Amino acid sequence: MKSLYCFLTSWLLFNVVASAQIPNGGFERWTGGDPEGWLTTNVPGIVNSVTQSSTAHSGSSAARGEVVLVSNKPYGPLLQSGDDGDGFPVSQRYAALTGYHIFRPVGGDRFVVGVVMSRNSTGIGGGYFIDSTAKSSYTQFTVPIQYVNPGTPDTCIVTILISGPQGSDYHVGSMMLVDDLAFGTTTAVDENTGITPTQFSLQQNYPNPFNPSTTITYQIPTSSFISLKVYNVLGNEITTLVNEEKKSGSYKLTWDAGGITSGVYFYRLHARPTDGHSAQFVETRKLLLLR
Repeated sequence: MKSLYCFLTSWLLFNVVASAQIPNGGFERWTGGDPEGWLTTNVPGIVNSVTQSSTAHSGSSAARGEVVLVSNKPYGPLLQSGDDGDGFPVSQRYAALTGYHIFRPVGGDRFVVGVVMSRNSTGIGGGYFIDSTAKSSYTQFTVPIQYVNPGTPDTCIVTILISGPQGSDYHVGSMMLVDDLAFGTTTAVDENTGITPTQFSLQQNYPNPFNPSTTITYQIPTSSFISLKVYNVLGNEITTLVNEEKKSGSYKLTWDAGGITSGVYFYRLHARPTDGHSAQFVETRKLLLLR
């Protein structure tokens, strides 16, 4: 298998509907028992832990994974994006991956989805979703993507699997169905407008209310480590817009809330000056998404 962060040079996998954004994210196309554009744990003639299912959230098929018995040992299912598991091209800082799943766990097994974003074969962000509860009908899941380095990724790797309570100690009979993978929200690259402010501030987003995107601006008078996050009314983190050190300046970015439900949300700026003397700055404002 190629390196996890190997850049996928072929753009053929993007022959999918534009709204899906993920090659064969609806698992409609299958060849030789595997979904096109995905690496699986299937071994032809020996084991098929990943199969095509007509029980779909939309369209005609979904991916079904089940822990099966091979040589008297449990053998778990795994799907990883890319023909060789090396991912597919992206050109935006997506903030979340969404999808729909049905899950039938045995013995505390877990449904796991992981996302890795990389640029020039170096990881710059990622996230994961873990669920151990049974889902008898299709339920949406969201994988928040956190970025630890600046820049726009060029490759995304999505991994979907069943894990045991401690990892590979999964149990025969645990089953998952997965369908309709898509990127949810998008963050634009944080832009310095070139104006040097005299104080910290966080401006009201505009437009507000908005659908589906809005612009957020903030000012920092001295170099600081900046955290800018969006939360729902319950205080749960929805996405991270900025998480890095910034030089003094006035900044603006656009948050595209595609895939997020209507409602009231809050965005919070936390600035920690790097000079070791200036006080930290924290401010929160409210925004309203209307579909």
